[in-house]
Amino acid sequence: MKRKLAQLTDTALRDLFEALCIERGQKWNPENVRPYNKLYLEIVDVAEELKRRPGDARHLLIPLLKHEDWHVRLKAGTNTYALTPQEAREALQWLRETRLEPFGAEAGMFLSGIDRGEFTPR
Repeated sequence: MKRKLAQLTDTALRDLFEALCIERGQKWNPENVRPYNKLYLEIVDVAEELKRRPGDARHLLIPLLKHEDWHVRLKAGTNTYALTPQEAREALQWLRETRLEPFGAEAGMFLSGIDRGEFTPR
């Protein structure tokens, strides 16, 4: 997949990121997490490709911090925190406060890791 990602435009990568996040959110099933986890790795690959682009093209994900899909918001927040910590934190705190599983818990764990100094977004 990584080889194909390098051929996509920045906008196409952003659109793929959004689509994968939506699909991952729809696949959440605590009794079968394999499809959910597989999509996580694909989202990571897209975010890494955006980060490698000149000027760090993850900035294209910032508008997704207000996306109507909660999973898109979550992954946009975790992947743009290094670029725009205040905006990303607001989106992630909102998700944490919703307590909607698994999105709220993941947002909370991400923020807790940062706040305790265990994790530094790059």
